Amino acid sequence: MPDTVFHTALPTAATLLPLPPDARAQGLRRWGLHGLAVQSVVDLLPGLGDAVVVHLGHACSVTAVSGGMPRATTAAVSPAGGVVSLTGSGDLDPEVVLRLVEVHGGSVAEVRQLLQRRSGVAGISGGRTDVAALLSAGDAAADLAVQVLVRSVAMAVAAAVTTLDRWEGLVFTGGLGAGSPELRERVCARLLPLRPGAAGLPGPPSEQLAGSGLEVLAVPVDEEAVLDRLARAVGPAPGPRSGGRPSDRRSPAADR
Repeated sequence: MPDTVFHTALPTAATLLPLPPDARAQGLRRWGLHGLAVQSVVDLLPGLGDAVVVHLGHACSVTAVSGGMPRATTAAVSPAGGVVSLTGSGDLDPEVVLRLVEVHGGSVAEVRQLLQRRSGVAGISGGRTDVAALLSAGDAAADLAVQVLVRSVAMAVAAAVTTLDRWEGLVFTGGLGAGSPELRERVCARLLPLRPGAAGLPGPPSEQLAGSGLEVLAVPVDEEAVLDRLARAVGPAPGPRSGGRPSDRRSPAADR
């Protein structure tokens, strides 16, 4: 899948799941998610250095990047794993999944639907997934859903930092990551203890982190540009038309 290609360069220790060989032989490993988005960030910010990319959308993931290459990522084999997302549970104790299978009479399909479509923010908020509305709702379920999302993301960022030699950048992408300043500030507030002295600096949490020397960015990604570049790298060069005249029109992909 194109969205996992970026993560094929992860070190073995980052992709290997702690399972016995016969289980891993079934293709069970950490495949990653949002590879096109992270690659877009790397392409747009070639001097990024050692950074953590936080993709917040319907599905959410956190990826550590060093020198343009992945060091760690949260998602394994489905968008429901890793950090909490709008409808996905995030990582769970395996016993929780097994008990759910028992409760649902052994139906894996029902449990998969529950974990991927009815959990996460939706599972806590009563089915609501509009984060902007949840941030302003003011009821206990909405507040708790946002708290759990922010906590999960911040904890994943903290873990990702441990895979880097130094922490130079924090990049938010995705519809929520780039589009919700309040959500970004809430995540940044949780990360202040990781930067000594940051909490005493003026401004909102993102500016406090920036004042500590961390580059904090919100970047709308261009996944189509990445797909176009990858396609051109593996595909044949465009040839002349059947009449022998070179085409004088660029492809629609090139115009995006």
